[in-house]
Amino acid sequence: MFDVSDFEPLLQISFNSPSVEQDSIPSFGTLITCVNTCMRIIMKMDAKNTSPLKSFKPDTSVRRELVVFVLENALYVIMSQAVLYLREPQLSSRDKQLVRRELSAELDSFLPVPRHLRRGGANSPAGGATASQPPILTPQMSVTGSRSQQHANFSASNDQAYFKMVEVFVRQVLR
Repeated sequence: MFDVSDFEPLLQISFNSPSVEQDSIPSFGTLITCVNTCMRIIMKMDAKNTSPLKSFKPDTSVRRELVVFVLENALYVIMSQAVLYLREPQLSSRDKQLVRRELSAELDSFLPVPRHLRRGGANSPAGGATASQPPILTPQMSVTGSRSQQHANFSASNDQAYFKMVEVFVRQVLR
């Protein structure tokens, strides 16, 4: 067991998009925006890699492994900070509920693909997104369309275990 008072929070309890002029500590919204950006980059890389019309030439300025590293670590920080806030005895139950509700909604919007893959693959009736729409986790919880086809390459790779860990976190910690 650990004493949560031994740790200082790294993130503010805010789910708004970060501002360039904002001169404050990062928030959950800041890292959610980071996750969105990483997902867009990965989807673009995967789309280039699977396009039958173009021969893939890796972009040397951004390596996929580095983007996945940033994505995973942003999610680690989000999850660890959520646990820290949820275990903080001095935090009001209203703020704890806000963290649970907002993060659950945001991370749920990140997870439709692994569920879709277990249900039946790319030809499932749940599909229907176009490859041109990047997956988006918005700090204000607006979700754009089904992401099943967009996530197919990303979630079919070794990254599937990471999706599973985030899903378990949402199910067992945030609910």
